[in-house]
Amino acid sequence: MSQISQILVDGESYILPSVSNQHFKSAAVLKTPNKGDWYIYYSIWDFKVGKWKPVKFYTKQLNNSIALKLPIKKRILIGETILSACNEDLNNGIDPKTTLAIAPFSKVTLKDVLEDAQDSSNIPRLNEAIEIFIATKSDKLGGKIAAENKENTTITYKYFFKAFQDFCVRSKIDNYKVNRYTKQHVFEFMQEYLNAGIWGASTYNSNLGFIKSFFNFFAKRYDFTHYIGNIEDVEVTEESEKFEPFNEADIKRVFDFLTNPQVITYPHYTRILEPNNLIRIIAETIFYSFLRPSEIRRIKIKHIKRYKQGYFDLTSDITKNKKVASRFKELYIDPVLVAEYSNLNWEAYINNKECQEYYVFTKNLVPSPEKSTNYQFGKKFARELTKLDKSAETGDTIFADAKYSLYSLKHSGNIQAYKAGWTIAQLQLQNRHSSEEQTENYLRELKQEINQQPRPLRAAI
Repeated sequence: MSQISQILVDGESYILPSVSNQHFKSAAVLKTPNKGDWYIYYSIWDFKVGKWKPVKFYTKQLNNSIALKLPIKKRILIGETILSACNEDLNNGIDPKTTLAIAPFSKVTLKDVLEDAQDSSNIPRLNEAIEIFIATKSDKLGGKIAAENKENTTITYKYFFKAFQDFCVRSKIDNYKVNRYTKQHVFEFMQEYLNAGIWGASTYNSNLGFIKSFFNFFAKRYDFTHYIGNIEDVEVTEESEKFEPFNEADIKRVFDFLTNPQVITYPHYTRILEPNNLIRIIAETIFYSFLRPSEIRRIKIKHIKRYKQGYFDLTSDITKNKKVASRFKELYIDPVLVAEYSNLNWEAYINNKECQEYYVFTKNLVPSPEKSTNYQFGKKFARELTKLDKSAETGDTIFADAKYSLYSLKHSGNIQAYKAGWTIAQLQLQNRHSSEEQTENYLRELKQEINQQPRPLRAAI
């Protein structure tokens, strides 16, 4: 193969050898001069100068006082053992004398550099590919994500892929074309963040989905094969969750607090605080329907037309799990919710064609073109829990101290539904989970209780 005279790697210029698959000229040999020390001799390529550089590798094992007293044959055997190890290093691109990579481009092998240099395809390199992918996913280049999700999608992807870019820079593989990345590259990146405790199991699995989607996107566009999809999710354990379910007594306290006016008695007057109806409705929706807060914010008039029949119609721009959404588009609505929603005057908007794109769960519970913010749900619910703590005569701070959030309601709702007789399959469909394992995670608090229940007797065979 003809020599590629120069190549740029990490912004620096290197001269490559004409024998393109080698870092070294030929196998190392053992030199045993009659006078002087014995040594291993080989030649490695000097990528800066562009020529073979001879190396004499003297070792103490061949030349110490003990070795000098040995018979020649035994000394040669020691030398051949060292020689074998040296040739193994050379084959792996390592200089036996320095134990450093022969190529100055660190982990990048000469084979990688040459293949990349000879790749004349229009496949983008990493940084450009990430820009294209994020732009497409945020609908800037004709993607299918709804307009209201652009901002959150862009922020999420930018945060994740910045971490991947940083890893690639540290590994000196940031200039690769996307078809050059291997399963091992991605696996090492994912494990680095998991093992460091930066990601829990759930976050790991979500991010693994991001990067699989990234490589699938370009593999289909440029018709190349990759094996990133073979990386498996990690098991979501109890410790990986960031929220706790409410027990039955506390969930009743929470809903009672959200439903009834609170009377505050001061020395000279009494103040009555009306409940926050928005937070109550959101809390009940999560508890009874298992919708996620982000999904509730996206619900529009066009999705709730059949609520009196006990269903919402969820499209792929609403739900988190797009694959499940394409198969199960109906969401069961509990009679408790139907009764609550009947008081919200939705009928005035359902039959109005101009209002089909109005968001339903807004800050004043009046359908509007303006969507609610994360603050109006999550942070306001946290404030209600703080108020509930302050209202307790005991002065306890059980809600402030525990890991409670709106997701605690989803968790608690799953437990209550299971106890009421729902099957795992029904819970899975209602949660829009892709597997029963995801659903069972919500029931982890019940496992001990379930294990203690008597087993039905079976007939002998």
